[in-house]
Order: sequence, then structure tokens, then C-alpha cells
Amino acid sequence: MKQPLTIHLTTVQHDIGEAALFEQMSQTSHIDFVRLAQSAQEQQETEERFEMYVRGEAEVKNGTFVLRYMETELTGMAGTETTISFDVHNRDCVTLLRSGEVKTALTFLKGQRSISTYDTPQIPFSLCVYTMHMKNDLQLTGGSLVLEYLVEIRGAFAQHNRLVLQITPVREDEAEVFPASDEKKVSDRSDEMDVSEKI
Repeated sequence: MKQPLTIHLTTVQHDIGEAALFEQMSQTSHIDFVRLAQSAQEQQETEERFEMYVRGEAEVKNGTFVLRYMETELTGMAGTETTISFDVHNRDCVTLLRSGEVKTALTFLKGQRSISTYDTPQIPFSLCVYTMHMKNDLQLTGGSLVLEYLVEIRGAFAQHNRLVLQITPVREDEAEVFPASDEKKVSDRSDEMDVSEKI
């Protein structure tokens, strides 16, 4: 049975310049990446914050927790469905899939990197994600997912991202959809989102 949800999504992003995520990981330790992220956070002028509320649904099917929601114009990915899933017996490995106008598949596992293709209507990009921290207590009854990671598009600068996704079951007496005022974006550059800001 699918559980209707209210999803509160918050991200904080910092530009970090070149991170060389596509290079061999044996050359860069987890501690080095942590220091790189900490240095970026000290540069407050590069900080970008984003906050959004949307409706979604979740279910547990064949031992896999699956959360789905539609992106909105606020993320620059309207018409795209995002699916977050993980094995209920292995919460430390989370998969994020996007399908529709934007297509990508990413795996988040602490201390590991994931290389994928990010397809947009304009052009595909190669990107690499390195997961620094994860806390996952998502359940059908509610909970949250915290991801801290570095993301780099090949040939471009990298970012340090912190994503917090909180879910709450929808009550039967709640409205079917949010009024427009319940979806919001908090950003210093609301009209200049690049590809890395949509990941």
C-alpha cells in the first residue's frame, strides 16, 4: 500500500572549485575531501540555500523502501519524477533515480564515489558524486534522510552539498495539493540555477 506524504526538502550548497573526483580515489583520502568541504563552508559568499515542500508517496515492496515525488518549476526540473530507494536491511546505500525531462541514476554510499550520466534536454553530462556522510531513518510513518556529498561535472567546478529530506504522512483531512505559497525556494541566485544545483 502506498503512503501519501508531505516532503520537506532542504539543500545547502557551496562551490569548492576543482575536486578531482574523476581521478583515482587512491590519490585522495576521505579526510582530504572533508577538509575541502570544510574550507568551502567557510566561504559564506558561495552558499546557496534551497527549500521546497511537495507531495509524494512511499511504499515498501519486496524489501525495498521506495519514495517518489515530482519535481517542480522551482527546481528547474518540472516534468521529472525523482525516486529514492534502499534495501530496508541496508539503509547505508541509497539510490536516487530521475526520469522524464531529466534522467540520471546516482548511488550514495559513505566513502564511495558514483559516476553517472546526467541527461538533460540540451546535452548529457558526466558527473561524479562522493558521499561524505549519510543518516537514513526513513519509514512509512515518517523520518528523514541526510546526505552530505561532493558533486562534480566533468570539466566544471565541484560543489559541496548537504541535503535534508523529511517526510510526514498525509492525514485524510489534509488537502490534495499544496497551494502555490507552500512551495518555496530560498536562494541568492533564483534565476541562475546551473546543472549542478539540480542534483
